[in-house]
Amino acid sequence: MLLQNNNEEGDLFNNRSLFHVRLFGDNEGMRYLCNMKTKKSIVYIVLFVCMAPLALLQGCLNRDYIDWSDYQTYYMSELPVEPQDFKADFEEIYQKTLNRFAYIEAKHLDMDSIHDAFVSRLDTIQRKTDYALLLREFFASLKAGHAGISFHPYHIGNDAILIENRVFISNPSQAAQKAGFMDKDEILSVNHVPTAEWLQNHSKYISASTEASRLVNTVLEITYDHVDSVRIFGIRRGEEEMELTVNLLNSQQRSGKVWHQLTHKQLTPEVGYIAINMLDEDSVVSSFTKALEEYRNLPYLIVDVRENGGGNSRNGDRIAEYLIKHDCKNWMGEQLTMNKNCFKGQVYVLMGPNSFSAAETFLVELKESGDVVLVGEPSAGDMGGVILPYKTSHGVCFRLPVMNHITTPGGHPTEGKAIQPHRVVHQTIKDFMDGKDTQIEYVLWLIKVAKAHELM
Repeated sequence: MLLQNNNEEGDLFNNRSLFHVRLFGDNEGMRYLCNMKTKKSIVYIVLFVCMAPLALLQGCLNRDYIDWSDYQTYYMSELPVEPQDFKADFEEIYQKTLNRFAYIEAKHLDMDSIHDAFVSRLDTIQRKTDYALLLREFFASLKAGHAGISFHPYHIGNDAILIENRVFISNPSQAAQKAGFMDKDEILSVNHVPTAEWLQNHSKYISASTEASRLVNTVLEITYDHVDSVRIFGIRRGEEEMELTVNLLNSQQRSGKVWHQLTHKQLTPEVGYIAINMLDEDSVVSSFTKALEEYRNLPYLIVDVRENGGGNSRNGDRIAEYLIKHDCKNWMGEQLTMNKNCFKGQVYVLMGPNSFSAAETFLVELKESGDVVLVGEPSAGDMGGVILPYKTSHGVCFRLPVMNHITTPGGHPTEGKAIQPHRVVHQTIKDFMDGKDTQIEYVLWLIKVAKAHELM
């Protein structure tokens, strides 16, 4: 449940994965800070919904963290620590992680072994970029989507998707098109390394709470590079194979893709569709209720959070009250009260591995209410909690979840376990090439079947 405070506009920081805390350092909103679409600076305000006054939290933690306004991000080559201080800096990070990271016991992490493995490599590291990569790898080893370190990337937007274990470009940004990409190009290699091998090699840098989430967020980084500003892609376009040498944008340059907080449309005379792509700003609730008014009299509604990397769980609670049919509990055990203007028809919710953080608290509330049908793929598996920023004496900033995870009223753990849809449906390559959304088509088929049963 991350709330980002974006000082400049830029689609580099997007909501695709979240929260791009994932993309940059972990993925959240990548999901880990880029994974957040048309977003930009990496200043985060983390909000623990339902939390006691911040002063109480500060007292419990002895205020050893920094303000999010003091959180700084660098290019890897500009990391504010010199080679002779790498080991001391890492020890600070390790000790803070050992003392504050909330999931060591729950994830059965052998912190001594992790420490020794990374320290043994520091004597041979002399470049800042190599130390930065080691830090990404360290945080990824914690197996938590909200734990991580952020670096400015070079990029051309966030356009890569995984379908049937193959990677394609979908709806490329202006920057990607200018670089030579076209919609539905398949990426065969990255810097002359076969795509499957590149994904396997690069996944060690991606923070995630489940392996499925790690894979999806690794795919998102195919069009990003934290070290070099040039990347070579082997692609297949139809029957033709070719090579593209791409000059990546820096983190201050925009890819040209706009990411909307919420979009909506009417799919058929009986089916409305609302995509909620982020939950960080309170205005998303009013945007949702305004869109809902257009479809209130329809018998079916599809709500899409497949690209929602999180935000403020409170906003998810308020939207959920328009979708439930009876009073129930939110993910923290607090009351959710059905809104008198709630949608009266059948609600279907589309979800997937990019549904992260506050999007997952929203999903689990709806699932445990029993009032909606979830369709798609399992979520990222990390609902969040209290995530705090830290800074070493050398100026290296990172973030850690510090509050032990709980279970929801229905018994679902808030960390490390994906929310399962009622109906598991994967996008197919055939539908993708034909311009069809497999999961939406499946919901429309479900509706058709339900209507046929009503007539019997």
